[in-house]
Amino acid sequence: MPSRTKKSKAWKKLCKATRNGPRKVVLRNPRMTKDTDPLEVADLTRKVQIRISGGYCKGNLVIVMFNQSFAKIGLRQGKTYSMSRNKLTMAAKVFQSVLKSATHNHFVMNRIIEKRFTKTGRCYIMFNKEIEKPDAVINICAKYKPSAHTQEKIQKLFQHS
Repeated sequence: MPSRTKKSKAWKKLCKATRNGPRKVVLRNPRMTKDTDPLEVADLTRKVQIRISGGYCKGNLVIVMFNQSFAKIGLRQGKTYSMSRNKLTMAAKVFQSVLKSATHNHFVMNRIIEKRFTKTGRCYIMFNKEIEKPDAVINICAKYKPSAHTQEKIQKLFQHS
């Protein structure tokens, strides 16, 4: 009968690391102290401008969130994202509950709301505000409009001879 080969130290170390699994580093959002709210400190926050055009509620939103949350939902500094309301990206889907619940009165009365989201944590939402230099801009239009080239292809496919 063949003898069993011994396991090296490197192999044992590798097996042990696999059993333990990968380590996750979780960055917590800054906590509130007695007199300061960390969402009001400019160094700890990022501002996202959301422009809604078309549909029932048209207007601008400013969302103030923590730096860690900004990176977690996949937004990049100084970038502009454009999408239709029925095809939102991950970053815009986080704020979908606000987009659905926002009424005309929110925009008319310039409301400021503090809301807690599952992915981003605590945020300030300011309706009908526009800022000069947002960290990211999300443009949301009412419906997806295919380009002229795409419409021609669709017509050719469905033409009956």
